[in-house]
Amino acid sequence: MSKTISIITEGTFPYVTGGLGRWCSDLVSGLVNFKFNIYAFTATRYHVFQYPITNNIEEIVTVPLWDDNRFQHFYYRRKIKKKDFQGN
Repeated sequence: MSKTISIITEGTFPYVTGGLGRWCSDLVSGLVNFKFNIYAFTATRYHVFQYPITNNIEEIVTVPLWDDNRFQHFYYRRKIKKKDFQGN
């Protein structure tokens, strides 16, 4: 049975490159026997993945803190599908 780990990030993985983002990417890609849910706090909802989204990431929930519609749609949930990480 595979365990699921939740990671909360603020302005980093999987949308922004850098030290902590790289650490998160290495952690997720290195622990292949675990599933991951990523909760990414961001400025807005409009971002592009900067790291490969590995098969063990089940879900990414983006929480846009300063989006124009932040009070109408506090967060949106992005279920990861194969098409989301093809080409990374």
